Amino acid sequence: MMIFISLCLPFQNAGATPRGAFSQISFVANIETAGVTVSGAGLPASAQMAYRRVGETNWQTGHNLVRIKDGRLVGSLFNLAPASSYEVKVTDGTGEIVGSFTTQADELLFTPTNIIYVNDDAAPGGDGSFAAPFRTIQEGVNRARAGDTSPRGGWGL
Repeated sequence: MMIFISLCLPFQNAGATPRGAFSQISFVANIETAGVTVSGAGLPASAQMAYRRVGETNWQTGHNLVRIKDGRLVGSLFNLAPASSYEVKVTDGTGEIVGSFTTQADELLFTPTNIIYVNDDAAPGGDGSFAAPFRTIQEGVNRARAGDTSPRGGWGL
């Protein structure tokens, strides 16, 4: 029995690179799309890609990945749902690699570092605070820095 088991195990020469040896899968996730890159040695000219939303059982067929000049396989996924996790499986018939990613949300959360208030009825010389708003939008723009916001409505833009 032990002889039979040892004969069934695959054999590789030391230092040999197996054909289609996938080593890494990476993603660039956007809101409804994702770029997929597979690295490895001796990759084929193309490979099949399948994907599914995490929790689903059925794989959907994606566009085939294609090899670019530097040897990596690249491709894209389209019509994905925002803020959702996906699994991706790439196979070339001899090897397979699986990875996962999460698409970006379609609404970005933003917490301002400073709120600038503007009121055209304000007294001159305001500092942009709620109690002493700037009198003109231009005053607020001149003092604004990255991360600042001005509320809309009666007291803002």
